[in-house]
Amino acid sequence: MWVKINQLSFYNNHLFSSSMKYEEIFITDKEGYLKRNYLFTDPISLTDVKECIHCGERMVVGDYKVYKDETGFELICCPNFLRCGGTLIDWWDID
Repeated sequence: MWVKINQLSFYNNHLFSSSMKYEEIFITDKEGYLKRNYLFTDPISLTDVKECIHCGERMVVGDYKVYKDETGFELICCPNFLRCGGTLIDWWDID
């Protein structure tokens, strides 16, 4: 199912916007997917707790979702992506 979001942002030099449609991809090996597609050099674990700067909610990294846009580009997203548009680059460490 393709859905729209209410944000305009960049992710890994890729523009995504409310004019695009997104389809959720259900990942069975979340740890492997995250290791293969994580954008940063600092290590991250599925049990880490982060805060999304868009929705302000805390999340366990392992609860992330993956959405694919109409061009086939895949985004690692906040569990609330459809509401807030938050992606991996929008997660902050909790002090």
